[in-house]
Amino acid sequence: MLFAFLAAIFESIYVIGTKKLLVLKERVDYSAFLIVLFVFLFFGTLILWPFFGYISSDFFQLKYFLLIGLLVILSVFWNILYYRCLHEEKLVEFELIIMVYPLATIFLASIFIPREFSIHIFIAGIVASIALILSHIKRKHIAFNKIEKKLLFTVFLMASEAIVARYLLDVMSSVSLYAIRTGLMLGVFLVLFRSHIHRIKINKIIFYQFLLALLAIAFTVFLLEGYIRIGVAFTILIMLLQPIITFIWAHFKDKEPFPLKKIIAAGIIIGAIVYAYLFK
Repeated sequence: MLFAFLAAIFESIYVIGTKKLLVLKERVDYSAFLIVLFVFLFFGTLILWPFFGYISSDFFQLKYFLLIGLLVILSVFWNILYYRCLHEEKLVEFELIIMVYPLATIFLASIFIPREFSIHIFIAGIVASIALILSHIKRKHIAFNKIEKKLLFTVFLMASEAIVARYLLDVMSSVSLYAIRTGLMLGVFLVLFRSHIHRIKINKIIFYQFLLALLAIAFTVFLLEGYIRIGVAFTILIMLLQPIITFIWAHFKDKEPFPLKKIIAAGIIIGAIVYAYLFK
């Protein structure tokens, strides 16, 4: 459980820091941001490999190579959508939508990882999902703006990636998986955004991105360790602390408003998670 708690704390700091960096007056380009970030992520994780990395001989099978390919495809798409939306959306709105991610992951884990299934977690997921949908009803219809629709699709990709990652963690450590993932993704981003490389500026923002990369490495490795030690569903439940931490920060530090219906929805979601934790 400790790894999941640490992951939630580090991810909350990371999301807040990333949001602030992307809305600086200098208007950091998200494509240039991704390239620099993944340079730091890959080489930072690579440094950890001699100490915490390993790959089982069982990995060298076609199915695991295909899973790696699928993992990278899912990761590339959701990262592009994630950072583009984070650049445009308010932090509170962004985090409330992203709360669908743990619930979607639990649903997929219940289907594709049978040992993770719990009827109580499933019920809690349904209740929380309904609360989230109701919080977006306007004039008797569900209203998602353009950015929120992108975020919902992003959530599905993120949840799918978590399931694929869990299977790969059977044959390699969390550090090894993250190093391989970030290295391959860096190669893809260099190809996709090669015309944007000139937008990268060597200034103080690079230092901030380095700090963000350290946070990202910490929360992702802890998250993957949680998958290994206590399972995907339980880890993701604990990770719901992350949006709550971010909500509190955004409201009291940045004065971002909380519409009443979204406060109620967040409360129901928290209650559903507590129920699942107590009765799982």
